[in-house]
Amino acid sequence: MQPVARHRTALSRGALSRPLALALADGVLCADQSVFDYGCGKGDDLRNLRSLGVDADGWDPSHRPAVERRPADVVNLGYVVNVIEDPQERARALADAWRLANQVLVVAARMTWDSRDLVGRPHGDGLVTRTGTFQKFYEQAELAAWIEQITGSRPLAAAPGIFYVFRDEARAQAFLSSRVYVYRPRVAIDPHAVYEAHQEVLAPLVEFLTAHARPPRPGELTADDHAAVRDAFGDRPQAEAGSPGHERRLLGAGQGSAAE
Repeated sequence: MQPVARHRTALSRGALSRPLALALADGVLCADQSVFDYGCGKGDDLRNLRSLGVDADGWDPSHRPAVERRPADVVNLGYVVNVIEDPQERARALADAWRLANQVLVVAARMTWDSRDLVGRPHGDGLVTRTGTFQKFYEQAELAAWIEQITGSRPLAAAPGIFYVFRDEARAQAFLSSRVYVYRPRVAIDPHAVYEAHQEVLAPLVEFLTAHARPPRPGELTADDHAAVRDAFGDRPQAEAGSPGHERRLLGAGQGSAAE
């Protein structure tokens, strides 16, 4: 069997990759923080970060192997773990990147829906593509559980396939708070009181939103859970909108639960 061609997975980008762009938008990454891109590929993110005045460096086994892997405020492990075919090496990469993160680790990986149109042959827990690269695809909850197992810290979902792992619980809570917006209903009701009054009924919906960072699709809640929410609110969209802060508030209600 031919060796897996990991170097072929490095992409050329004209703009920041999605995980780093999201970290900037979320305030997780600021211009006064240092960044280390663990598995930086051709270094396009480094160039784009430096153009924004960010102190950025990165290491890549194929393209920047001589660079010292050094600690930074923010460490990015973007779409790296999904291209490593050896599960033990994959876990070491995550553990090593976490050790370098002084404040937060950004982890991104490809989701199972990315594999729908991909042609390849099975290999270990993933597949080898026609170009000889390996891809491991994750479910959202699977990725969150694996990150927590390796790092010992609960990751917070930023988006499907993108997680933040904070060193400081206060910063984690600040991130959750930043995702809360105030719901202003047309009638004078207290949304927090509504949530408190229906907390048990909303628990399955809260759990789903916390794990997946999106509202459930038809059939993803049990019939009993859906019926309970419908009886309390009329339908699920009303439950999502009537709960404090819509799904973003519900995500915050998980208080640090792993959330794609």
